[in-house]
Amino acid sequence: INTINDSCRGSQLKILKTAAITAFAVALLAAAVYLFPASTIGWLGYILTADQDPRPSDAIVMMLGGECPERPIKAAELYREKLAPRIVMSSGYINREVLKSAPAGYEWLPISGRFITALRSLGVSRDDIHIVDSSHAFDSAYELAAVADYLRKNGWKRAILVTTVQHTRRVNWIWSRVAPDIEHTTVAANLPRWDKWWQDPAYVRLVGYEYFSLLKEVLRRAGVLE
Repeated sequence: INTINDSCRGSQLKILKTAAITAFAVALLAAAVYLFPASTIGWLGYILTADQDPRPSDAIVMMLGGECPERPIKAAELYREKLAPRIVMSSGYINREVLKSAPAGYEWLPISGRFITALRSLGVSRDDIHIVDSSHAFDSAYELAAVADYLRKNGWKRAILVTTVQHTRRVNWIWSRVAPDIEHTTVAANLPRWDKWWQDPAYVRLVGYEYFSLLKEVLRRAGVLE
């Protein structure tokens, strides 16, 4: 009996020791992140970035986004620099089932409407803004696939992809899968204070969302998701 008790006490001591070491390590890591965030977690934002130098192309492909005024600003800048003669974007997802039951005369402006207004205000000719029907596209992969098909139909072989900085890595990676036949560069529309993203809760959510979405792209490439 004494042997069994000694064994139990030994096991308990080991568990307590392991727990203490683990707690100390977690506390040490938390302190390091708190005191030196740029050195400990800053790289998480850097990995998401794939900002490249733009080169003359057939089209500027601008990604949509709910609250992304930085994207039209960057796209219009490249357009004014004559790096491409047109800007192409998707129409945005539309829930057709909901609209079927809407009251008569109800008008719903696709998200692309806001982006058109923004581009026009920055001097982009409406004739040079091309809208691709993507009412079925509920994420970036489907959006890019629809735009790539449009570029192919028009014989355009080179594109500049424009999106917000934290989105560039994923967009660049998706394009290499859905449109390997169309040359591209990916250009970042920067966010204010992105170099200290961990200080802004909204940016922290963006980083978390991007890593989740990158996992989704990994599963698509593995054939687990469509």
